[in-house]
Amino acid sequence: SQLNRVMNEQHTAPKRPASPAPGISGGDSPAWEDTIVTRKTLLKRLKNKDDQASWQEFFDTYWNLIYRVAAKAGLSDADAQEVVQETVISVAHKIDGFVYDPAVCSFKTWMLRLTRWRILNQLERRRRDQELIRYSASVSADAATKTARSSASPTRPASTWRKRGTRNGRATST
Repeated sequence: SQLNRVMNEQHTAPKRPASPAPGISGGDSPAWEDTIVTRKTLLKRLKNKDDQASWQEFFDTYWNLIYRVAAKAGLSDADAQEVVQETVISVAHKIDGFVYDPAVCSFKTWMLRLTRWRILNQLERRRRDQELIRYSASVSADAATKTARSSASPTRPASTWRKRGTRNGRATST
């Protein structure tokens, strides 16, 4: 579909900007977020998942906001980009159920709630990956210790046992 094509084209973008998007002032200040105006007509057009121009407009309007929220949550550049992608996909899947009523919930609030869920998913993935790395390291360390122990106890030649008069804990007759 057209949406998949837009998402695939955007997969490597965006790179974290050194400064805010064109026309946005304020650096890292969130004040520029208030300048993003959600147009009701765009939201209606987004319900058509094949409307590539509308999805591109949506992406161009919101990617920076989504990215900054993810980066501010402590995610790496790559993880923040992944959150952008996953959030746009979530919006595409859930836009049909969104009812625009600014008195109840603005679109931006709804979208940022989806973004926060994607951020939590990334943080949970990071936690699981770190646990797996720690577990793998401990298993490797245990295996190395067991290998070292088994190679540290050399077997004694039979002549040593005969000299002592025992073999396998039993007295031998000489």
